[in-house]
Amino acid sequence: MRRVLSIWIVGVCLAVAVPVAVAQAPYSPPRTPWGDPDLQAIWSGDSAFGIPLQRPAALGTKAELTDAEFADKLTRDERTRRTAENAVGSFRNDNSWLTRSFRQTSLIVDPPDGRAPALVAGAEARRTPQGAYGNGPLDGRPHVGAGVRGYLGDSRGRWEGNTLVIETTNFNGKATVPGNPVLASTELKIVERLTRVEADLLRYEATVIDPKTYTKPFTISIPFTSPPGYQVLPYECHEGNLAVLQGLGGERAEDRAIEADRKKGIIRPRRPIQGGLTVGGQPIPESGPSGQP
Repeated sequence: MRRVLSIWIVGVCLAVAVPVAVAQAPYSPPRTPWGDPDLQAIWSGDSAFGIPLQRPAALGTKAELTDAEFADKLTRDERTRRTAENAVGSFRNDNSWLTRSFRQTSLIVDPPDGRAPALVAGAEARRTPQGAYGNGPLDGRPHVGAGVRGYLGDSRGRWEGNTLVIETTNFNGKATVPGNPVLASTELKIVERLTRVEADLLRYEATVIDPKTYTKPFTISIPFTSPPGYQVLPYECHEGNLAVLQGLGGERAEDRAIEADRKKGIIRPRRPIQGGLTVGGQPIPESGPSGQP
């Protein structure tokens, strides 16, 4: 019987990654008592906040910053961290979690241009809120039958050397995929790879395969860090927060307004949830027909 690893991945962080000229031996991760690579830690994706999902078109196939560009990034990140640590008010230390900088120019690393592939014809019609996918066992059992499908799909894990590989299939066609706010098809398959490349650095990669949504597969790569002293703290953001009450109240008011307009002969689309604003109150960025900026 295989053991299940406990891996915490929280938030997202920027220590300074200094290029080393001397060749180093490949990192050998610690092992669990039963011999598999030990991925257990409290991992944070904070350092990936500064890496865009899609690479700016002007950078083409440039996957990493040059030495000069990286030096500028280190300076900006240090300034951001110092400003956060010295701020006054409720959001003091917000951005101080930037503990490590990376040269990566986009989270998407394949195709080579770092851009999500174009949607296939008709995929634009399947727009929906962001979905998710979940976990699976590591004991080698096959996927469930094609008749069993869900929002989170069906996951199976295996080890390939020091990399934990998780393959998720059997999606129900009602969840989305990264890169575009459209429904994935039931042929969606996501292959995730988790590799501990340093004592405090985990490399997470996910390849999205959906021939009925994207014209070709693409891969996202995200660095997760685990500096000494990391811990999971209680999340109490909603204590005394009326956002849920007000959000649901606003939607019921919209129900009544739509019905009132219908009785007047006015047929209109439902207004956007949150009035077209992000959680932070900023306007949601407009996107092209494929959902890409």
